[in-house]
Amino acid sequence: MTALGDNHETRRVIESGRFDSAQVYYNLLNPSAARAAMPTAWSGFDATGIMAACKKQDMAIMAIRIFAASYLASSVRTGRESILTSNTEPDSEERMAKALFGQIGNSYGNRAQTALRLALSNQNVSTAIIGLAEPRHLEEAVDGAAMGALPQSALERIETLYGTGFGAA
Repeated sequence: MTALGDNHETRRVIESGRFDSAQVYYNLLNPSAARAAMPTAWSGFDATGIMAACKKQDMAIMAIRIFAASYLASSVRTGRESILTSNTEPDSEERMAKALFGQIGNSYGNRAQTALRLALSNQNVSTAIIGLAEPRHLEEAVDGAAMGALPQSALERIETLYGTGFGAA
């Protein structure tokens, strides 16, 4: 199943026990699926509790949109970016990605590598489905996978951005 849409109803479907896997929206701009709650200053599509519901049903979790329609993979817009979730706008995705990489730069690889490494940092993620806007994103993802999970220090730096709404608070 694809776990997008109304959060409450999505969790009800997961809890039905009728599915073996779920495609779960999860990325550096929106890690809400892996959490019970997000900081007050953060805003975006609410997927809180989705991964916990999947785990309780022993469902595989396929992280999708890890490049956030390429807002995370590149600072260059192609016009092909598509937003799939409610409470998510192109301008806010651009602003948050700029704040994120303004804070951490290339400390953990380039943009695409860092984005992929978040999925590798979550032990509940079975696989990451990579949507490619450019062929080079595949090579960058392979290189990012070779780097492994983000270190705890990186996750802590990123967490501060969620607490400030990526500097909006």
